[in-house]
Amino acid sequence: MDLHQIALVCLFVLGCLAAVLFARSVVSRSIASRSIASRSMIWAESKSPEVTGSGASGVLELSRSARARVHGPMSVLVFLALAGLGLLFVSMLMWGFGELTLLRVLTRADHPIIAYFSEHRDTWFTTLMQRITVVGNRRVTLGLALVVGLWFLAVNRYWVAPVLLVLTWLAIAQIQTALKHLVAGTVPDASLALGPAGPFPSGGAARIVGVAAMSAWLLGRIYGGSVSRWAWSVVALLGWLEAYSRIYLGRHWVLDVLGGVLLGSLVAGVLAIAGSFLPPPRSAARKGALRPDPALPRL
Repeated sequence: MDLHQIALVCLFVLGCLAAVLFARSVVSRSIASRSIASRSMIWAESKSPEVTGSGASGVLELSRSARARVHGPMSVLVFLALAGLGLLFVSMLMWGFGELTLLRVLTRADHPIIAYFSEHRDTWFTTLMQRITVVGNRRVTLGLALVVGLWFLAVNRYWVAPVLLVLTWLAIAQIQTALKHLVAGTVPDASLALGPAGPFPSGGAARIVGVAAMSAWLLGRIYGGSVSRWAWSVVALLGWLEAYSRIYLGRHWVLDVLGGVLLGSLVAGVLAIAGSFLPPPRSAARKGALRPDPALPRL
């Protein structure tokens, strides 16, 4: 191995560590800030009972009570409306992002990066990347969605989980297919790619980030705390593994991979917000274990 190949391996390892540490740091800070804010509001209301229901606390309680009143068929209608509008917005936003990737100013920086990876590949590391990149495969991600969803159904009797996970996968697949036709000319040269190259956005990155993020949100919503920290760390790690392997193998431009990560994140976020209006898991609600995920904003 020469110095360039060693540098690519080190970049991969450091990226894995950075992804995990960054995710844990963000979630931990979110939990800490929510805890401080909650204690501050409780203290303020204990000192001045007349202000109860006003300010940030009042808005939060109003949001909770409004969501609690949405139940039965109405919750499904609210979910469908929010999900439909949200996914439409995501589609339009990603179309705009895809058009930006065609700008020559951006492609000038993109092409040398892929060329550098192509010139300094090492046999054993290339084999490893070919194994890792399978994590974003259609069958693998759909299987992950089904396994995690059925686990929630069996353990928590939470029928919403498999619905949200499969819907996340389907929404990403449909939006990606549409973008392939709307944004043309982003496939890397065959001379730079090992394996089939793809257009904007990277479907592998979008699928694994979307399914993993939805799984993490569901785990955080039910169990919270340390489970949420580890879950979001896994999301960040999987996203980095898929993104790096796609770029290393030359199957996607860097901007296409970033677009895939953004697509998966946005779809999972939209469906998580809409899914918060669906019924919570009964077993967790009875045990008092249901908590809002600190990694996502509450309405």
